[in-house]
Amino acid sequence: MAFVPFSYARKAILQVVTSIDEEKLDVIPPGFANSIRWNVGHLLVVADRILRHAANYQAVVPDHYTSFFDMGTSPAQWSEEPPSLAEIVRYAEAQLEAVQRLSDNGCDLPLAKTFDLRGTTFTTLSDLLGFLSYHEGLHLGACKLIKKHAGA
Repeated sequence: MAFVPFSYARKAILQVVTSIDEEKLDVIPPGFANSIRWNVGHLLVVADRILRHAANYQAVVPDHYTSFFDMGTSPAQWSEEPPSLAEIVRYAEAQLEAVQRLSDNGCDLPLAKTFDLRGTTFTTLSDLLGFLSYHEGLHLGACKLIKKHAGA
């Protein structure tokens, strides 16, 4: 089932982020564009946006997260205090639970609205979770590299 790899990827990123002192979450080492906090928040924003294509998905991430973590944003632009690690973790876990409930209804059912990305059309929840697992893995790798270079 498509939920298993997504769950694995989400739990792996949570394991990395919770192993870091909060003051290190916003370090951006030379050669990197964003911080660990940004990467994890970005995963939540993107997953919420994409999962809304599925019928019955109940978004869990607050709308103001987009101003911090959407594509094209950067911690260098933040003029307000970003969400705390505890809050981000809470929403990440709640989103995982929402995806579990959604997948319990069937991953191969057609989406309420197809999702198109760079010439690829995703038509089922299974398709979305496959893409999101890939996306989580990319950012997991980024977080591990940032952690290493930030001495966290």
